[in-house]
Amino acid sequence: EAKKAGIPVVDSTADSLDRLSHGENHQGVLAMVAEKHYSTVEEILEIARERGEKPLIVVCDGIEDPHNLGAVIRCAECAASFEIPAVVVHTWIGFDNDHTPTEEGLDAHSILVRRCEQLGVKVAYENTEGVETLFALMKHFEGNDSVGFCWDSGHELCYNYGNDLLASLGDRLFVTHLNDNLGISDPTGKTYFTDDLHLLPFDGKVDWNRAVKNLKTARKQEYLNFELKFLSNGICRKLYSGISVEDYVCEAYKRAKRVLDAANGKTDLTERTE
Repeated sequence: EAKKAGIPVVDSTADSLDRLSHGENHQGVLAMVAEKHYSTVEEILEIARERGEKPLIVVCDGIEDPHNLGAVIRCAECAASFEIPAVVVHTWIGFDNDHTPTEEGLDAHSILVRRCEQLGVKVAYENTEGVETLFALMKHFEGNDSVGFCWDSGHELCYNYGNDLLASLGDRLFVTHLNDNLGISDPTGKTYFTDDLHLLPFDGKVDWNRAVKNLKTARKQEYLNFELKFLSNGICRKLYSGISVEDYVCEAYKRAKRVLDAANGKTDLTERTE
């Protein structure tokens, strides 16, 4: 698109980009532009008078992470080039800010979805903190076959207070992030990112009988995806530090197969397998 617009494009090394960005996070792309001329308030008012328009000045303050939309779109571009069918998008990041959805936010997601549709890539919105935004997006894109749900079974416990999201959004399921969790650690119910453990199935408090029941009635999945952590901080290190990576992977396979077989009706979760 840049070349079509007559903008020179130069391939560069990561070291060069690091130097040009002075250590800032460039995500593999830099744009060199002329210094921006900013008008004074007097100039804005004068231009409005010349045009016979009522002057309008919009003051923006506290804007953070404007690169996020572009970063996700670039992920979609990469997914399309490798024939990856879907990108998973967190609907919200943050615990103490206002989770109320806004029209501006929905409009930004519409830009993302339109580009993904052009690329033939689906968008799977994941349940994170701020589940209000997830439901707003599901409603906003209702009837759009390119937009669906990524169910994270652990997030449901530690971020979503155990609400049965798969029962509500199972018909729009695109991707699974299956893992176990111990729930919210703070006795007041406050949520923290440190509660997001991604344990092996059956090492936490997820109701796998309910999970399997909901998976059976949810949109059929070609495969079940598990999102696990091995030796992160906290309980994961305590649980798994005594085993090798190879043994951990073997155990993860056994646990995953147990969930898959139960979802396919081959076994019952009450049956223990070694």
